[in-house]
Amino acid sequence: YPDANRANVYYFDISSFKPKTDNKGRYVSAYSYKAVNEWFYTLKNAKVVSAECASREGNIIIKRDNRSYEFKGIYTDVNFFDVYKYRFIEGRPFTKSDFDGELNKAVISDKTAQALYGSKTGAVGKTVKIGPKDYTVCGVIEEPSVLAGESYANIIMPYTTSEGYRFELNKNAYVGHYTLRFVVEGKEQAEALRAELVNVFNRFSNSDPDWEIDFS
Repeated sequence: YPDANRANVYYFDISSFKPKTDNKGRYVSAYSYKAVNEWFYTLKNAKVVSAECASREGNIIIKRDNRSYEFKGIYTDVNFFDVYKYRFIEGRPFTKSDFDGELNKAVISDKTAQALYGSKTGAVGKTVKIGPKDYTVCGVIEEPSVLAGESYANIIMPYTTSEGYRFELNKNAYVGHYTLRFVVEGKEQAEALRAELVNVFNRFSNSDPDWEIDFS
């Protein structure tokens, strides 16, 4: 739990971006918001494509009732909940409307609810201050073990509520902070997905006057 799709989940974190006019310099980086939308959300050989703002993932300090709490936070999209099958104790995931509307909604774990509000239930509709923003709790999940790795989280939020989520690094509009998760039907579709990604990168490298890209 909650990696019900573990055998068919693939992770794609970084690629090598090389300027065509400089034989020495290159960026080994994750992807920008522009790349996520143009290259990855449109892929045909994946059942699910989910993006995460990796630069925002990590420990979140929340102060409440004169105490400080440290939680692992993830900024992601609605498809994240199709990659991992979390059990909801109450409420629901944030919706596409929440995501598109940049609404401050948060899914929290039952242990997080217990720490913040004194009970694992009854947290839906309550608020929690994350940084300068007040987030409304829309759902409470059964917290997975920390050994779950990539799917372990205490708080899950839309990346559209993260400051500068459209940010692009350097002079390359496709270099940024996003990493990807893909769910496929099986090995055959996984190979088709890899071929499709190679095709995407080749088309970009052949058409862009300044940059070429390859798997890192």
